[in-house]
Amino acid sequence: MKLLSLTCTLACALLFSAVALAQDDTSGAADKPADKPAADTAAAPAKDTGGDKTVSAEEQAEPEETVGKPLSDRIKAVSRKSFLKKNRFELSPSAGLSVNDAFFRSYFFNIDAGYHIMEPFSVELRLGISPIDEKLEPVRFLRDEAYVLTELARPFYLADLSGTFTPLYGKISLFSDWIWHYDLYVDGGGGVLGVWKTSSGIGNPITALAHQPMLSIGGGMRGFINEWLVVHVDVRDYIYPTVLQSLSTVQNLLVLSVGVGFFFPFGFEYEYDGYKVES
Repeated sequence: MKLLSLTCTLACALLFSAVALAQDDTSGAADKPADKPAADTAAAPAKDTGGDKTVSAEEQAEPEETVGKPLSDRIKAVSRKSFLKKNRFELSPSAGLSVNDAFFRSYFFNIDAGYHIMEPFSVELRLGISPIDEKLEPVRFLRDEAYVLTELARPFYLADLSGTFTPLYGKISLFSDWIWHYDLYVDGGGGVLGVWKTSSGIGNPITALAHQPMLSIGGGMRGFINEWLVVHVDVRDYIYPTVLQSLSTVQNLLVLSVGVGFFFPFGFEYEYDGYKVES
């Protein structure tokens, strides 16, 4: 009888303990705050620029002066050409010298007159004269001492009509303060080259002026100073047939020239196709 009473007492105690534990779990779950929705876990706006406007993380990476500006203001456009040549005349005096003649160094004085039909295309007439030349060491030795050379030729004048194509326009930043604009061009044409021919014989040498047809090919660079003034440097190879020492041959005269160019009219206007950019 006592054993039955003790068993009932233990069973009642265990029952009350289980009920109390269940009540504690229920109240704890009620007191715990609910999980936040996934949308609430998103990061807050990165930066407040004042008022109700917010700035995204991408805009924070931009400089302060571009934040909030339209795309057309934040992206720098490629600048237009600072110099236009179309429908303009060019007059260019220059000075040059031959660089590949083994016997003479000839000094040229040239005048070029050109017209720019389009921005990359032009036609040009060059007239040049070489009143000064310098005998090089091979002439002194082979003609004056060894008496091997009996006939020599040196250029005297040239007249060259050529076409010019300008495929490249660019600019260079100098000393971080000045931007120098330039273009590169190639040219080719033909004309006449006057050559003094000197034959050594008994008595006084015989000198005669021969007029030789020639072809020209070359290229150069033009640098722009302002709207009407340029500087340029070019190299031209004049190819012409001749007869020396009783042998027919083809000669190459390579001339390096440096000069300035004057454009007429002095100013120019930019032309645009009709369009409008809205910001």
